[in-house]
Amino acid sequence: MENNGNKHNILEKVTFYLGLFILLLLVSYLIFDFNKQKDLPAKLEIVTTYMPSMPNYTYKVETTNTGHETASSVHIGFDLYQKGQMVEKTVLSLDYVPRESTEEGWIIFRKTRMPSDSLVITSVSFLGP
Repeated sequence: MENNGNKHNILEKVTFYLGLFILLLLVSYLIFDFNKQKDLPAKLEIVTTYMPSMPNYTYKVETTNTGHETASSVHIGFDLYQKGQMVEKTVLSLDYVPRESTEEGWIIFRKTRMPSDSLVITSVSFLGP
């Protein structure tokens, strides 16, 4: 008569318990991460880069959301100063910036570029999720 018992070798047992341990570790981390992020709002960081290869007076704007909520209806105001005087305004609008991601946009000014120019971010507004 044959013995139909479920005998597992040591490799199968080690693999099973290691997989179970990794699964429990992952679920624990996700629960911890979810609870940690629950009350943190969106946090927008804005970086502008002058793009000399593009036509006119163009800036690339990278908006990074380092917060833990999505920011929607994002409006970023810019003022262009030449020789200490504000000469032009513009607003960049983004539909949304998901959490922990980056969105790109471009702003174009009509004025001719001058060596003493400065670009000032005047306002940042957005709605929560």
